[in-house]
Amino acid sequence: MSILIFVILLSNGDLRYQKFEYKNFGKNNSEFITKCNEYADKLREEISYHTWNYKNKGRKSQGWYLKNDTGQIIATIC
Repeated sequence: MSILIFVILLSNGDLRYQKFEYKNFGKNNSEFITKCNEYADKLREEISYHTWNYKNKGRKSQGWYLKNDTGQIIATIC
Protein backbone atom coordinates (compact mmCIF):
# COMPACT_ATOMS: atom_id res chain seq x y z
CA MET A 1 0.00 0.00 0.00
CA SER A 2 1.32 3.45 -0.93
CA ILE A 3 0.48 6.79 0.63
CA LEU A 4 -0.30 10.11 -1.01
CA ILE A 5 -0.57 13.25 1.13
CA PHE A 6 -2.21 16.53 0.20
CA VAL A 7 -1.07 19.57 2.16
CA ILE A 8 -4.11 21.79 2.59
CA LEU A 9 -4.17 25.40 3.70
CA LEU A 10 -7.43 25.76 5.58
CA SER A 11 -9.52 28.92 5.37
CA ASN A 12 -8.59 29.77 8.98
CA GLY A 13 -4.85 29.69 8.12
CA ASP A 14 -4.06 26.27 9.63
CA LEU A 15 -2.38 23.46 7.68
CA ARG A 16 -3.90 20.01 7.36
CA TYR A 17 -2.20 16.92 5.99
CA GLN A 18 -4.77 14.65 4.34
CA LYS A 19 -3.58 11.09 3.75
CA PHE A 20 -4.86 8.76 1.03
CA GLU A 21 -3.81 5.11 0.67
CA TYR A 22 -3.71 3.47 -2.74
CA LYS A 23 -2.04 0.62 -4.63
CA ASN A 24 0.97 1.69 -6.70
CA PHE A 25 2.17 -0.91 -9.20
CA GLY A 26 5.23 0.99 -10.44
CA LYS A 27 8.16 -1.33 -11.17
CA ASN A 28 10.93 1.23 -10.58
CA ASN A 29 11.32 4.67 -9.02
CA SER A 30 10.36 6.50 -12.21
CA GLU A 31 7.18 4.46 -12.69
CA PHE A 32 6.37 4.72 -8.98
CA ILE A 33 6.52 8.53 -9.10
CA THR A 34 4.56 8.68 -12.36
CA LYS A 35 1.79 6.46 -10.96
CA CYS A 36 1.64 8.56 -7.79
CA ASN A 37 1.36 11.78 -9.80
CA GLU A 38 -1.38 10.27 -11.97
CA TYR A 39 -3.34 9.27 -8.87
CA ALA A 40 -2.79 12.71 -7.31
CA ASP A 41 -4.07 14.44 -10.47
CA LYS A 42 -7.17 12.23 -10.57
CA LEU A 43 -7.94 12.72 -6.89
CA ARG A 44 -7.27 16.48 -7.05
CA GLU A 45 -9.85 16.78 -9.85
CA GLU A 46 -12.38 14.84 -7.73
CA ILE A 47 -12.08 16.85 -4.52
CA SER A 48 -11.16 20.34 -5.76
CA TYR A 49 -11.39 22.77 -8.64
CA HIS A 50 -8.88 25.18 -10.15
CA THR A 51 -9.46 28.89 -10.60
CA TRP A 52 -7.34 31.84 -11.67
CA ASN A 53 -9.48 34.36 -9.79
CA TYR A 54 -10.84 33.01 -6.50
CA LYS A 55 -13.78 35.11 -5.29
CA ASN A 56 -12.60 38.00 -7.53
CA LYS A 57 -9.34 38.39 -5.61
CA GLY A 58 -7.19 38.50 -8.75
CA ARG A 59 -4.34 36.43 -10.18
CA LYS A 60 -2.58 35.88 -6.85
CA SER A 61 -5.59 33.90 -5.62
CA GLN A 62 -5.22 31.20 -8.30
CA GLY A 63 -5.03 27.62 -7.11
CA TRP A 64 -6.82 24.37 -6.33
CA TYR A 65 -9.71 25.01 -3.92
CA LEU A 66 -11.59 22.23 -2.16
CA LYS A 67 -15.13 21.75 -3.40
CA ASN A 68 -16.40 21.86 0.20
CA ASP A 69 -14.92 25.41 0.43
CA THR A 70 -12.77 24.66 3.51
CA GLY A 71 -9.35 25.42 2.00
CA GLN A 72 -6.81 25.14 -0.79
CA ILE A 73 -4.48 22.30 -1.82
CA ILE A 74 -0.95 23.74 -1.74
CA ALA A 75 1.25 20.63 -2.11
CA THR A 76 1.29 16.94 -2.91
CA ILE A 77 3.66 14.47 -1.25
CA CYS A 78 4.21 11.03 -2.79
